[in-house]
Amino acid sequence: MSRKHMSTRWEEENCRPQCYSCNIMKQGMQYEYGKRLGKKTAEKMYMLSKDIVKFSVDDLQEMIEHYQKELKKMGVS
Repeated sequence: MSRKHMSTRWEEENCRPQCYSCNIMKQGMQYEYGKRLGKKTAEKMYMLSKDIVKFSVDDLQEMIEHYQKELKKMGVS
């Protein structure tokens, strides 16, 4: 799902690296990407993308702290 959807923007199942060509020039090849996620996951991302989400400052701070801890676990500062 496109990152324009706040409800799926930080969903880990929807976050995978792509090369410049696929991501920018081919708009993320979303159909192909979705097929590789699997039908169940692709449908879940689609349904989540329809939700309207507005994160609070506290929500965003919690996400920042969570991902900072995850980066530390991977040895990235």
